[in-house]
Amino acid sequence: MLLDEKQVKSIVEEVKQVITASSSRKRERAERAQAEDFDAEEGELIKEENEQEEEVFDQVSIFCIYYNLNLHKCLAAIFVCWSSFLNI
Repeated sequence: MLLDEKQVKSIVEEVKQVITASSSRKRERAERAQAEDFDAEEGELIKEENEQEEEVFDQVSIFCIYYNLNLHKCLAAIFVCWSSFLNI
C-alpha cells in the first residue's frame, strides 16, 4: 500500500515535531545542569532523562529506516515494471 502525498507530509511533520521537541528538552536539561544549585542527584536525573531521550531518537531512526527501506522496495518494483515495459 502506497502513501499519498498528504500522508507523507503528515509523517514528515510529525517526525520534525518529535525532533524539535527533543532538542528543546535537551537544551532545557543543559541549562539546568549549568544552574548554581545543580547537584549530583539532579545530575543523575538528567542522565536518566538523556537516556530516555536517546530511546526516542532510536525509535524515530528505526521508523525512518523502515520507511526508507519500504520506499526503496516500492521504487525498485516500479523500476522493474517500467524497465520491462520499456525493454531496458
